Amino acid sequence: MSDPIAGKGSAGDKESVAAKYRWKVLLHVEKDRDALWLVQALENSDCIGLAWLAKDSEEASLYLCGQDVYANRAKYPQPNLVIVNSARRDAAKVLEVTYELPDPPVIVELTARLDVSESLKAMGAGADCCQPKPRSLGETLAFVDWLEGWLPSIAGSLDADNILAFPGSFGRRDVPQRLGSAQQTA
Repeated sequence: MSDPIAGKGSAGDKESVAAKYRWKVLLHVEKDRDALWLVQALENSDCIGLAWLAKDSEEASLYLCGQDVYANRAKYPQPNLVIVNSARRDAAKVLEVTYELPDPPVIVELTARLDVSESLKAMGAGADCCQPKPRSLGETLAFVDWLEGWLPSIAGSLDADNILAFPGSFGRRDVPQRLGSAQQTA
């Protein structure tokens, strides 16, 4: 990528992301330093590749919906993972757009303070996971390592130790409803 902070890259880079990586991530990060750390950490990943780095919630929304210049999915692959690290209002906009997609990606929100109320707010807004915001490059590398282990379990992959599996062909957002109906019939 020529300039990951500005969100610019060549078409060849984008096409190789779609072909090479199982997880294609859209980053929506408000601070350049945090974006740089995440881009550097993702460069070391074998299964997570940067699809795009959005500079604001409007650009992230356009990319997610494949609108405007992002309509060419060969050049701008559809992400199956979104990492959000921004102000609550901007994060809420991205989460809302993501949730409305027909096949929504996995959403991880990074927060400045990790406590139960922050996790509940993030997950109530549509995030699949809430993690503490890394405060150094080392913590960012550790976060991406953790993410590589966690993603197969949320995707129902057989190459992870799944404690809880949901067989069937329904979306993960349907899981609470399916669990409720399964408990009623038991």
